[in-house]
Amino acid sequence: MFTKKESDEVYRALISDLAYSTVPTAIMGLAIVLIGAHTYSLIPSAGLLVATGFGGLASAAKLVLLRHHRRFNESIDQSMSDVRRLEIAHHALTVCVALSVGTVSALIFADPVVSAHLVATALLFAYCSGVVCRLSYRPRIARSADFVASALSLGSIVANGDTSHFIVAIVFLILALAANETIVHLYSNARKHITVRLQMETLAHRDPLTALPNRLALREAFDSLPRAAGEFIAVHAFDLDGFKAVNDRHGHPVGDELLSLVAARLETLLNKTDIAARIGGDEFVLVQTGVRRIVEVEQRARHVHDVLTQPYRIRDLALTVGVSLGYSVQPATDADLNALLIPADAASYSAKRHGGGFQPGVVQLGGSLEVVLNRRSVEQPA
Repeated sequence: MFTKKESDEVYRALISDLAYSTVPTAIMGLAIVLIGAHTYSLIPSAGLLVATGFGGLASAAKLVLLRHHRRFNESIDQSMSDVRRLEIAHHALTVCVALSVGTVSALIFADPVVSAHLVATALLFAYCSGVVCRLSYRPRIARSADFVASALSLGSIVANGDTSHFIVAIVFLILALAANETIVHLYSNARKHITVRLQMETLAHRDPLTALPNRLALREAFDSLPRAAGEFIAVHAFDLDGFKAVNDRHGHPVGDELLSLVAARLETLLNKTDIAARIGGDEFVLVQTGVRRIVEVEQRARHVHDVLTQPYRIRDLALTVGVSLGYSVQPATDADLNALLIPADAASYSAKRHGGGFQPGVVQLGGSLEVVLNRRSVEQPA
């Protein structure tokens, strides 16, 4: 009931936050061990000793999981199945710790040593309040932990206590119900804040019309590309010929739809690590990766040109625009975005000045290779 409205991005962000509770986990594990050891000196019980050891081991295992999760958060390749497995692991270990807390408290309340009951009460309150504060953004985990720890203690109090203990049990029950409402409230706020943050990040890195990366996102994505020796990276820069005429004749809404359709076609031409971006009004960039032979770049340029110059159906119109495209190539290990964009952009403008057809550019030995392509725009009414 809590997570049905989460997008994958929000879910990832919420799960990633589970990795950063090392200090409270360590403190809670230490508290379980110290309180268990102290009460064992007052109430020699094999069950208490086992529950205490189990809590210490579960806390240690969770610390190992937290370290693994932080490393996972720093990795690039994060599948949804891996994220879900991490959540399951956190859930399981959290319930194990809660089981230890509940069992230790229940065994203490079952013993007539009243002074030890104060310690059990402090342990239970500390654990449950900590869970509410730290894990509320994963409601299922927080509620499971609170229920396991509280239910065991409440059962022991009711079964073995007097009137004063019954009052304590009622207070525990009221606090448990209040904790549930607090978990719902804190989770809702966390989800809203993360959603807004992700939306702001998207607006800062995505073109709002085409949803392609903008210039800033292009640079960030380019800088994170793999750089294998013996491979090349190519940058294709192009704009649309005749786009202004489409805007002037049919209006900006039609022009906007045309840009969106161009972007959609462009995305179908990308390989796994390629990048497509819109960097201006009708200016686009395609970054081609994993190039082994220079001829692959010319083949891709021709393919991009051929696909993007096919007619577009918009309402009752069939519109065709031209593409002026230039590209440059550098070895992947030395590739620099600015050094690739400048000659590719210049080649694109050179193509536009020549007015039509395919025109080879200049091959610079030891430098970049430029090829320009151009075809005049055509408009065909439906």
